[in-house]
Amino acid sequence: MASIRVSRVVIGILATQLVLGCQKPEEDGLGVAKGPTVPASLDHPADMAGSWQEAKGKQIVDLNTDGSCVIHQKVSLGAEVTKGAALDSMQKIPCKWGTKDGKFYFTDINGSPPLSYEYKLEGDKISMSGPGTKLTYSRVVEKKKS
Repeated sequence: MASIRVSRVVIGILATQLVLGCQKPEEDGLGVAKGPTVPASLDHPADMAGSWQEAKGKQIVDLNTDGSCVIHQKVSLGAEVTKGAALDSMQKIPCKWGTKDGKFYFTDINGSPPLSYEYKLEGDKISMSGPGTKLTYSRVVEKKKS
């Protein structure tokens, strides 16, 4: 009896994967947004290249002039997760970036849909905003070694 139930569950999962796998590329079958349409060619302004720290200090983004980037994201795990002391660590997430027509795009972030923000560069600060999001990054100035 239990093996029949397991078989039915497995068949149900396989059928669901088959249906979702046959969706058109613009559909995901679950109503999940695919993200903004990214222009075919993006700019990578040299004055934006460098390291930028988010105002709350939980993220640093390294932007390179070739369009590659790395997001250094602070991840905190509580004692209930680690079964011991709480841990903080920095996760490195490779990505791509670019700008076009007043918008800043992050793409290729671990298979996630692209992100798009209105942005403004003022000296050593970048302000970004999108639906329900406002971010401010400051340029990280490296200290001279003595």
